[in-house]
Amino acid sequence: MESQPEESQTKDTRFSTEIVARQAAEEALREIEENHRLLLQVTPNVVYGLDIPSGAITFLNPLFESITGWAVDDWLGKAFVELVHPDDIPRAMNVFQRICDGKTTEPHELRVLCKDGHYVGGDFTSVPKIKEGRVCGILGISRNITERQQLETALRKSNYTQRAILDGIPDPAWMKNAEGVFLAVNRAWICFIGKDEAAVIGKTGSEIFDPATSAKLCQQDRAVLESRQPLRIEECFPSPQGHTYFDTVLTPLLNEAGEAVGVIGIARDITERKHMGDQFLRNQRMESIGSLASGITHDLNNILGPIMMAASVLRENMPKQTSEELISIIQEAAQRGADVVSQVLTFARGTKGERKPVEPRFLIRQVEHILKEILPKSITFTSTLSEGLWNVTGDLTQLHQVFVNLCVNARDAMPHGGTLRLSAKNCDINPSAAKTHGAKPGRYVRIVVADSGIGIPKEILGKIFDPFFTTKEVGKGTGLGLSTVLGIVKSHGGFVTIDSKVGKGSKFNVFFPATEAPLLPAKPKRKSPLHSGAGEGILIVDDEPSICKMAGTILAEMGYHILSAPSGREALEIYQQQGSAIHAVLTDLAMPGMDGPALIRALKEMNPTTVVIASTGHSSYKEPFAHGGEFFLAKPYNAEQLLTTVHQAVCKAARQRKLRKGQVER
Repeated sequence: MESQPEESQTKDTRFSTEIVARQAAEEALREIEENHRLLLQVTPNVVYGLDIPSGAITFLNPLFESITGWAVDDWLGKAFVELVHPDDIPRAMNVFQRICDGKTTEPHELRVLCKDGHYVGGDFTSVPKIKEGRVCGILGISRNITERQQLETALRKSNYTQRAILDGIPDPAWMKNAEGVFLAVNRAWICFIGKDEAAVIGKTGSEIFDPATSAKLCQQDRAVLESRQPLRIEECFPSPQGHTYFDTVLTPLLNEAGEAVGVIGIARDITERKHMGDQFLRNQRMESIGSLASGITHDLNNILGPIMMAASVLRENMPKQTSEELISIIQEAAQRGADVVSQVLTFARGTKGERKPVEPRFLIRQVEHILKEILPKSITFTSTLSEGLWNVTGDLTQLHQVFVNLCVNARDAMPHGGTLRLSAKNCDINPSAAKTHGAKPGRYVRIVVADSGIGIPKEILGKIFDPFFTTKEVGKGTGLGLSTVLGIVKSHGGFVTIDSKVGKGSKFNVFFPATEAPLLPAKPKRKSPLHSGAGEGILIVDDEPSICKMAGTILAEMGYHILSAPSGREALEIYQQQGSAIHAVLTDLAMPGMDGPALIRALKEMNPTTVVIASTGHSSYKEPFAHGGEFFLAKPYNAEQLLTTVHQAVCKAARQRKLRKGQVER
């Protein structure tokens, strides 16, 4: 009997323990559920559950209400597809079906309906809920990506706008990073380069252009990146039309810290403007030549007078000494005439010579020689040149034009006479002064053209460099003189200032950057022995009888056998009959009928080894060697030049004949 209470007490103790354990488990479960509830409340994502196979919504966390405006209870038990944008339903059903089939899925984007009727974007990730080995539901989270989508839309619009702006620029434009990789180019750039955009973006200049062009562009980009300052340059690129000139501006691309992280470029086609500028220069040269014409006529008459008189005297029997003196007079006068004609031709052609170091003293002395033909006797000319003038770099013909134009203007400003002064000295331009004139600081040579003329009124002083602006009467000038001066000086890196007072005269100050480059050494003139011939046949072709006669006489006296023809047609007939005896052909290029180039082509067809000396004094034949001649003799030429050139031609013909003979023997 005593054991029964003990059993009862044991059972009570066990029951109490189970109750305590169950209560502890329930408490732990409540804590877990509370933690889950709190997590679902604070998570930044919508958490959802779906039933399978109905697709009904079984669970939504409170964030769903905050994002969509719907109450959670409004959608529990309803099909989830009713919330999905109609265009996104096929994608949603495809993912739902894959999960039902036990297949894996990737995150996907869907638009979800809000209570106010608009849609928000969500990035959905769903996983299957497995029970007893089968899929019984779906659990998932959705991250609100509306803001990201809005940013992406804004970015697409911005890119579209940027692209539209870029393609709307009619000039080639581009953007590169600091490594020289192209990030963007516009349609105009693509059209000029002739490559697809896909072949350019992501590539460097070395992958697109030839090595020389790539190196030049890379150097320009480095200069912009290192200085973090814009760079403006004039460039020339080959194109199907010949050459295209660009005015290019490179600008550094800076980040928020002010660091240069790339280069933006835009290039304006200035080819037409360059051609117009060249035309302006040609027009101005012709205007200046008009001013020279009367003086040159007078000068040539003075030159030809002694020649005619000396020639008349030489017809009589004169002592040898007297004849030699008169011949010297003829030679000197003829050389003076040749120099004047050469100077006028060079000035009129305006050929762009290679820019090279020029000594200002030499330049001014040459200008003085031209001024003798321009200035009337009522104008006194003086020049003052400092010692030790620095050299400048330039095109000598264009530099001539600058000072001839200024001196012509000075002459016209002194209709009743006065004083014209030229002076030159070295000077240093500081950064402040250089910035004022759009130039670079450093060493300059200042050349001043000053007159004592009527002066320039203040109200027009700022217009005098404008193209076509002139105060002269109609027909007296084109108004291009001073604009041409300014254009040439600026193209040489210099600038012009002017001081003028009405009734007191004007002073033009022309500044050219100095260079440390030395002058190119002049070739020493050496008296060469006159080369004689040994009976070699020379065919002389010229429509000017005096040329044929004089050249033939000189060559015959020196031992050559001479044949002559007044036209290309007659020269061909002679060559057909006596070609084997002709070692060289001396032909004029400018002849009526069959001209020199046509004759040379015909001779080369008859015998490709024919040695030809092309000769002309005509300005239109700027590249005489392009017409097929092996040698060139510029008119007027003297006996030494004629004999030297013919000797070289005969030597070449002899080598060719010897080579041909050796080939025949083999």
